[in-house]
Amino acid sequence: MTPEAYLEQYLAPLRTRETSGFTLVSDSILASGYYYPPWQLRETYLDLLNLSSLIQVIQGLLASDYPEQRLTRRHAIEYRESMQQAKSELAWRRPEMDRLARDLAQCKTDLAQCETDLAQCETDGASLEAELMSHKAQLELDQARLAQMENENAMLCANLADVHQSTSWRVTSPLRRLSRVFKALRDPAG
Repeated sequence: MTPEAYLEQYLAPLRTRETSGFTLVSDSILASGYYYPPWQLRETYLDLLNLSSLIQVIQGLLASDYPEQRLTRRHAIEYRESMQQAKSELAWRRPEMDRLARDLAQCKTDLAQCETDLAQCETDGASLEAELMSHKAQLELDQARLAQMENENAMLCANLADVHQSTSWRVTSPLRRLSRVFKALRDPAG
């Protein structure tokens, strides 16, 4: 129930009597239980009400029924003080918030740069990995060729040793020496 409707229920009977005019004092007094709600004590009846008393009663009823809707001077002062405190704290914290906002923007910029660098490093790493795999494959091929050449060399050395150990090599040794001497005589520059 709104405060206006609450007041209206108490003032409506008085308005009807006011238009008819009061002839006796008893006409201006309503039933004894009318002025107080049934939940209040029955011992506190009013015998006579004047306008200021009625206003006090109504204000008392409103104060008891709607205390959360009343804004007292103390509440207004507390609200104003809390607002001033909040504004001063905001003014005090504003430079710090601005600095933190700048730091955050710088951190975001640095993070973006780091992400770009990381992407570049990952790309470089992938290309280096591919190059490494290529070099490993080439190394394996070279090692296989080296092993093949070593085998051929060992076979040739063994064949040469066999040739040097052969009888024909030993028998033809003086002929080889003589042929070297003739070559040297024919070609003195060489």
